[in-house]
Amino acid sequence: MTKDAQFALRRVIEKYTKNTRFALICNHVNKIIPALQSRCTRFRFAPLDPIHVTERLKHVIEAEGQSTHMASQQITEEAVYLWVFEIKTRKGLALVDIVREVTMFVFKIKMPSDVRVQLINDLADIEYRLSFGCNDKLQFGSLIATFMRARSAIVAATK
Repeated sequence: MTKDAQFALRRVIEKYTKNTRFALICNHVNKIIPALQSRCTRFRFAPLDPIHVTERLKHVIEAEGQSTHMASQQITEEAVYLWVFEIKTRKGLALVDIVREVTMFVFKIKMPSDVRVQLINDLADIEYRLSFGCNDKLQFGSLIATFMRARSAIVAATK
């Protein structure tokens, strides 16, 4: 929502506040103007139970009927970027939420300790930059590059 639209919404809220309640849902609170934030109560929701996430993920996989490999014969950095970016856009996911969820899975994947430490450090850097409003597309590219570097390091460690 543009800043002009947010200012217009603020005026609507002020006009109808006595008999109407408004619910705003957003992924990036830092993109909401302070004048609008001051008229809102923030609710933060805890992450879903992993069993529910797993069930939903299985459902999405079945419904999608595709994978990166099916979209491209070679799994390249560009193919992964395009595939995940399209899903992120279509589903309306915030990159910071993706980074936080992926970080939890990194702890469960078997990999060399030094690779895991570097991967977690890189993910923390991406989340930090996103919290300051850095460009999502740029940070999304950084996320893909982080995993490509980790993959290369894992392959090198097995040789």
